Amino acid sequence: MTELGVCVQIRELLEVEISHKGRKETKPALYFRDKGVLPLLMGREKFQQLENILGSPEPHDWQGKHVYVYVDETVTFGKTAIGGIRFRPCVDVPIKKRKFDPSKLNNAAQHVFQYGIDSFLELRDATPEQIALIEQAVEKLRTS
Repeated sequence: MTELGVCVQIRELLEVEISHKGRKETKPALYFRDKGVLPLLMGREKFQQLENILGSPEPHDWQGKHVYVYVDETVTFGKTAIGGIRFRPCVDVPIKKRKFDPSKLNNAAQHVFQYGIDSFLELRDATPEQIALIEQAVEKLRTS
């Protein structure tokens, strides 16, 4: 499988009006400084990816930062693989680790369940006790 993607520079996040199923809605759209790269409508998962990669939940902190935008053909909706847009750090952008927030145990467990503990530890600093809690929550996910 060939991965199609590009390293882009974030310009800004703006609210745009779109028409969906006959009604108008306002959605956040991420704009890039790179010529020919169209704005990208943002959902919760894309926000979380950028927050993790860029180390800030504040979109104004993302301005001027670089991210790699690519098509992930393994993204599913229900049981159907539909593909989707994902982000990851550009090669020259270091990952900024953040402390694990215990109030987000469910999010951490979901991440570890899907991507593995190594992927989680690349993004977060966690104590051995916190890692044990996350692994217990992952085990509950596996058995449910």
